[in-house]
Order: sequence, then structure tokens, then C-alpha cells
Amino acid sequence: MSNLWNKIQENPFSEEVPELLKDIKQATFSSTKPTNIKFGTSGWRGIIGDVFTLQNLKIAVQAIVEMMKTFTYLQETKLYDFQQVKTKGILIGRDTRFLGQDFSQAAAEVLAANGIKAYITDRPATTPDLSLTVVKGGFAGSINITPSHNPFEYSGIKFNPADGGTADPLLTNIIEEKAKEIMTNNQIATFSKEHSTLINSYSSLPVYVNTLFESKVVDLDFIKSNFDNDLITFIVDNVHGASYGYIEEILKPINILSLRNTPDVLFAGTKPEPSPINLKPLFKEMEKHHTPLKLGVILDPDGDRVRFMDGIEDLDMNYFGAIAFHYLVTNRKITGGIAKSVATSNLVNIIAKDLGLPIFETAVGFKNFRKHLKEGLVACAFEESDGITLKNHTLEKDGLIGTLLALEITLRTKKPLSAYLKMLQDKYGYFYPERFSTPIDESKKEELATKLNSYKIGDKIGSLNIKEIITVDGFKFIFEDQSWLMIRPSGTEPKVRIYVESRKKEDSQTLFQLAKSFIS
Repeated sequence: MSNLWNKIQENPFSEEVPELLKDIKQATFSSTKPTNIKFGTSGWRGIIGDVFTLQNLKIAVQAIVEMMKTFTYLQETKLYDFQQVKTKGILIGRDTRFLGQDFSQAAAEVLAANGIKAYITDRPATTPDLSLTVVKGGFAGSINITPSHNPFEYSGIKFNPADGGTADPLLTNIIEEKAKEIMTNNQIATFSKEHSTLINSYSSLPVYVNTLFESKVVDLDFIKSNFDNDLITFIVDNVHGASYGYIEEILKPINILSLRNTPDVLFAGTKPEPSPINLKPLFKEMEKHHTPLKLGVILDPDGDRVRFMDGIEDLDMNYFGAIAFHYLVTNRKITGGIAKSVATSNLVNIIAKDLGLPIFETAVGFKNFRKHLKEGLVACAFEESDGITLKNHTLEKDGLIGTLLALEITLRTKKPLSAYLKMLQDKYGYFYPERFSTPIDESKKEELATKLNSYKIGDKIGSLNIKEIITVDGFKFIFEDQSWLMIRPSGTEPKVRIYVESRKKEDSQTLFQLAKSFIS
């Protein structure tokens, strides 16, 4: 299977590609090769035709069904019994990847065979759309066929319970255990014609749009009243993913400039993530325009991640999250503190402390923000990997709401985002976050953890004194000048994630080398 995908990767525009995809489809539908279904920080993922096959998809969905029968799920979602799950039904969406529609139909058939109503979105849908629509439409949960920002040869499943948030380990652990049992005994409910009445098409986009106007988490009326094409160049890059048409529908009749806004199962040969290298088409288009203000965004295939550019600087979520939090609490007067992952920049920590607001620093993974969001404790929550959500919005990260908030901030302040950032940096200091991954032998992970665990407050790493140690996820060493390094062994790959943040740009490499010295 890898040989077929490698050929496509070598030349995604080759005339040979349709035949190669046909062979991959055949293998995907016929394979009975078992796998270990493991939910990471945001769902289960695998290469199509190898790990992610039709059979394994059905096993995963049947495992979700078995999990929804448990008292744990019913208690977590405040449902009375499994009959309520059947009646409320499950919403099924997909991004624009290869075989997405086929996988959606297969998932619906497994649900229907178990007596559960299944609603398939009538177009590719973003993860935040499904998350919001689950709550607004009163569904028992959602299944999204997406591996998020992974390369085009991958597919995946994200499951959201009835509150719309990312399923936490309490639920995904049950799914994994049930999947192992089903993988062994192959007890998947059998679909037949009489079950077809339980499968329906559903339009989630209007629900998402209407909910945004009702909730007013972003001031859409202000945006629409103050948008002027002579004042601002606003460009949305959808990277051929599911977010195409969303911003246009929300802001109509404003004429939106959009890039890569048609579905493409191969994403035109690119890795579809909001990375600096992927910003090149956006930057090239932005150079053609000469308005006083500019804002460009790039979303990932399921629309839950976003990165920004204002014609001056490229801003990732480390910076935009701090801008968003400061704007919400000082301009919009939204109450609450900040929730952030431990791997995210400490710029927002300094801001929150100055404003006397609480900081909730969690392990990596958006699911760890659920409690703080559900209890209304925070004005917003964000993580360094380009995910954000706002108070009274979805419990999922939402690249679309990040896009709209950035547009509101730009129009209201009449300044580019980089100018807002500079204002914060001039007041609170400069922070330079970086992240890397480096390979490590699985057998060395325990040795590494032991070594890191031996450090105490007051010890030195290189010439730097350790002021604070956070072990909520890996090891984060904070130094006296508020610079820090964090080492987090991956739970799913033979890799170590390294995060550093310096107070001077030239010190980033020094911190990185210090972190790397632990591994070598």
C-alpha cells in the first residue's frame, strides 16, 4: 500500500493517479488486516488502505456504539439510556479526503444496524460545525471522518459526545477496549435494507451560521457594517479542505477573497496544515493588494486550526491567542481567565497576571480544556498547535471563530494584528516560542524521563537557574528570566517533542541545544 501512496506523492498530478487511487480503494474495501485502534489527542488516524480500511472503520464505529451503551457515557452526557442515543441519533461529517463519502455511508450503516438514527452532512463539514450542531440539533454525538491536518494518504475518526467537546480519555479508553474485543470476535451489527430508513441527509452549515449570529461570541454585525474593500484585504485559504464556503456564507453579501476553495482529495499535492511553508500562496496573493489593512488566514482540512498573516508578520496561535485574550477581556469585557496548554507561550500568562485573571495550564490536547469551558471559567482557550475557542462557543477548537475574531479585532482597532502584538510586547516583554520533534528509540524514553525527573528547583541547566518545574505533560523547566524549555515524549510515535521559549530571539537555538542535549 505504501508503494501506491509513494507513487502519488512523487507526482500527484500524474495521469497514473486515478488508477493508483482505484487500486487503493479496492485494497481499502477488501482488506481484513487487523490494527490497534488508538485515539490520540484528537481521534484515531491511519493510512488509507493499510491501517484505515473499511473493515477497521466499521470496527471503530461499532466500538463507539458499545461505548455509548455504558453507564459512563450516559452519565457523562446526561442521557437517560441507550434508547435516547438511538432516538437522538448521531451526526456524521467528513472532510474532503479520499473515500470520505464512502466511509461516512459505512459509518451510518453500522449505526443504523444498531438501531441508531444516522444523519450524514450534505457536504464536507468542519469539526467545529459538527461540534456546535451536535448541541444545537440535540444529537447524541458526532463522528467526523477526518485525520485533521495529516497528509492526504491518511484518514481518521473524531468522536464528539453530546456536549460537542472532544471525547476525553474516560470515553476513548472504553472505545479502544471495545475495539480490541470486536477485532477478535468480529461482532459488527449487520446492515440490511430495513435499516436504511434510519439514515438521512442533514444540512449542518445553516445551523452553525445561525448559532454564531445568536450567540454573538464574535460581533458579526459590526464586521458586516464596517467591512470596506478599500480599507482591508481579507483572504481565506481553505487548502482544498472542508472550510470552503463557510466564511462566505457567514459574511454574505461581502465579497470574500478565497484561495484553494474547491475540494481536492490530494490537496493539490501539499501537506494541508497551517504551517509557515504553506503560507506562500497566501503571501503571494496578499502582495497584489495595497489596502491600509490586511488579514490573511489559512485553515486546515477540517477547519479546527488557523494561522494568521497581516502582510507584515506571520502569527501563529502562541501570539494570536494572547491578542485574542487581551482584546476579549479589555475591549469586549468578557469575564473569565485563560486556559492554555503547557506547551503554549507564556506571554498570555504575564498578561493574565497583570489583569488579575486566573490561568489554567493543562496537558497538551484540546480535550483538557473541557472542564474550564463548561464551567464558564475562561474568556477563551487556546493551544500552540493553532487551536482556539471562545467562551459560550463550542468546546472544540474552531479555526473559523478564530478567523472571524481576528477580522473583528483588525476592523475595530484599525490596526494590523502585528501592531496589536507589538503593543502587548512593548508592555509585557518579548517572547519567542519554537517547537521541534526529534527521533528517539522507544527503549530510551524511560531513561530520558528518569533523567529529567532528577532536576529540582534551583538546579542549573547549562548556565540557567530553574525557577519552576511543571510536569503536567512531560517536563517544563522555567528559568529566572521567564524563558523555558519543555521536553515531552510522544505517546504514539518514537519521537520527542521539544518546545522552547526565549526572551531574546538569538537565545532560541541555545535553549533548543540544551533540550537536545538531554536526548543525546
